Amino acid sequence: MLALYCNKPLEPRFLTDFRELAEKGKVSKYASKPGHKSGWGIVIYENEKPVYMGRYPTNAMNDPRYLEVCEQIEKMAFTGIALAHLRKASHGEVSTANTHPFIYRNWIFAHNGSVEDLERPDPIPVEGDSDSERLFKHIMRRVVQGCECIQALKDIIYHVRTNHKFTSLTFIMSNGQSIYGYREFRREPEYYTLFFTRTDNAVIICQEPLWKLDWHEAKNRCLVVVDPNLEIKEINV
Repeated sequence: MLALYCNKPLEPRFLTDFRELAEKGKVSKYASKPGHKSGWGIVIYENEKPVYMGRYPTNAMNDPRYLEVCEQIEKMAFTGIALAHLRKASHGEVSTANTHPFIYRNWIFAHNGSVEDLERPDPIPVEGDSDSERLFKHIMRRVVQGCECIQALKDIIYHVRTNHKFTSLTFIMSNGQSIYGYREFRREPEYYTLFFTRTDNAVIICQEPLWKLDWHEAKNRCLVVVDPNLEIKEINV
């Protein structure tokens, strides 16, 4: 997962370098091979609305459309919020419907981990059959009910903790105004990581510290919030 909040045009190297994790990215110790080859997606906000620039159930390193999307974003001189994800399938088939990030209304969401037996969040519609989308839609149900975002996150995190087995609830989501990055793991802290940093022109949240920057690692059960002024707040959940 990679999220960027840029107040000047997004540097294309962040998206192009991120693609390499499709082949080389860290994986669970229970996985046979490194990499996240089951799909890729990139979402940006245009006119305050989330837009898929690309979303395919393919290996990003072998899909020329990934670099085409990067070139398109560079030509746009894009500023604002972007979210990219490389999927390693665990629950749910390899399909477009199960490819992150997910969009619902003005919200976007990407997740790393698995949650067992998570029920459908009726009446919020579910497109695919992944546990990650269901986790997102449970949060969205609370938001639609009128709950403020951080409280909605806390409510659903508590529900999952007390009712379901899971490996990790590590995710990134946004409403186009702020970014919310959360880290929680029950095992393998070296894999279910979340790092954040600030450059002169952006705040970056990524699961692996790919670039030589001043990275900070979020603690377990920590919510990292980035506001429109690119201020960063850490909240224990």
